[in-house]
Amino acid sequence: MTDLPYLEAALAGNRDAWVCPLRDELNAAIAGMPHPAMSRVLALGAPNRFLGQLVAAGDVAAARVSIHRPRRGPELFEIGGPDARLLIGVREQGVLVDICALATHEANQWALRRGDGWCLGYDAWLACETGAARALRIVATPLAWLRGGGAGVCVLDWDIGVRMLRGLGEGVTLKTDRGAGERLRALLQHGGFARQRGSE
Repeated sequence: MTDLPYLEAALAGNRDAWVCPLRDELNAAIAGMPHPAMSRVLALGAPNRFLGQLVAAGDVAAARVSIHRPRRGPELFEIGGPDARLLIGVREQGVLVDICALATHEANQWALRRGDGWCLGYDAWLACETGAARALRIVATPLAWLRGGGAGVCVLDWDIGVRMLRGLGEGVTLKTDRGAGERLRALLQHGGFARQRGSE
């Protein structure tokens, strides 16, 4: 099945049309998710209320996937394959733009379905971008973001993320955990960026 009809509809102004294949894939994964998989999700330590919000939005599922590494950008995945992964919907301004497949046994392993979503927690970034907030918490992994109840952001694609964080300017303080701080320091080595306060 091609995404071309959805792309044409999106270009004509119907942004939600582009989301349909992603929503269909996530819904299929939700429908096929056995009860023990949800029990394992609960055992990850995510606050029950936050997890309930994700479930109510249809943004959490489990599936077997195959992961591949393109020449550029983040790792990507296809539904169907040998690797069991937790799927989290990636949203920007309430619109599903991608799906993140994360390994619950290895915090530093995740992949995106399309490579269109640069972070989990986009609304926290947007609050800083619009001046509604002066500090942005950044965590290193999707698991840390889940366990933190979705507070702040987890950068999924640093190629895009560094530009988005750079655009916040010096008026925003970035509060990083150790892993995100190390990555950010390596990427932001010269001036004109948001200030960074040490690891939390």
